[in-house]
Amino acid sequence: MSTQNKDFNRAMELLTSMTAETSESKRVAAAMGEMATDWLTPHYLLALSDRMAAATDDLARFKLMRKAARDVVTFQRSGLSCARLQLDRERLAFKQKVHQDAIETKRQLEERRDPNEPMTEAELKACVDKVDEIFGFKKVQT
Repeated sequence: MSTQNKDFNRAMELLTSMTAETSESKRVAAAMGEMATDWLTPHYLLALSDRMAAATDDLARFKLMRKAARDVVTFQRSGLSCARLQLDRERLAFKQKVHQDAIETKRQLEERRDPNEPMTEAELKACVDKVDEIFGFKKVQT
């Protein structure tokens, strides 16, 4: 095996390994984001509850509630953004699959024999044999 082939094979192995690691790290990152949100929410609510109880007047409570509402909206937006990214990835994968299927179909159509091209002797003999078989002039060999 030549040095170029060895280098190419090594590069392909590395690329395959990196692809597997990347997809695994994406899956882990998504799970970690969910775990962080699950952990953060109750802690955030406890801290907010303590600060609301410590607030001395209505204006301080109102400011805390506005800040909390802003934080909740930010959390929701990040969750929606992650979901949108996932949908975009799925949409892209679907479009790529459709495109690959179209390319494969086109390739198969291009490989078909041109019906205007004359038959070879072997093709002509196969057609005659099949017609003879259909009309019973020739026994089917099993």
